[in-house]
Amino acid sequence: MCTVLVIEDEPDIADNLCDLIEALGYQALQAHDGAMGVEAARSHRPDLILCDMRMPKMTGHDVLRALRSDDDWARDVPVALLTASTEPRLKEKSEALGASAFIRKPFDVDDLIATVNALLGGASS
Repeated sequence: MCTVLVIEDEPDIADNLCDLIEALGYQALQAHDGAMGVEAARSHRPDLILCDMRMPKMTGHDVLRALRSDDDWARDVPVALLTASTEPRLKEKSEALGASAFIRKPFDVDDLIATVNALLGGASS
């Protein structure tokens, strides 16, 4: 079964994302800040990471930098960044750091599902 790590500091959003991930047939893990997320990624090696951009301790970009400087697995795991920011060049900056997808909040559930399935190759087991 594919595992998705949700790194999100807002508990309600994290819970909703995990519920959606599990409804798609994937296993969901949660971390409530970037530092916890990097630690969870290193210990659980998820197949996909959904990461908020603005969090305490580490931003989504900080998480990306930490993971992309890590071992081979961490350099290759897809990371989708979630943000409510309207900063014009944020998507380009994120892609330059290695983001696999960039999702603006509030997100359309169907778009999020399509992104998750595409990044996981459509496999639920």
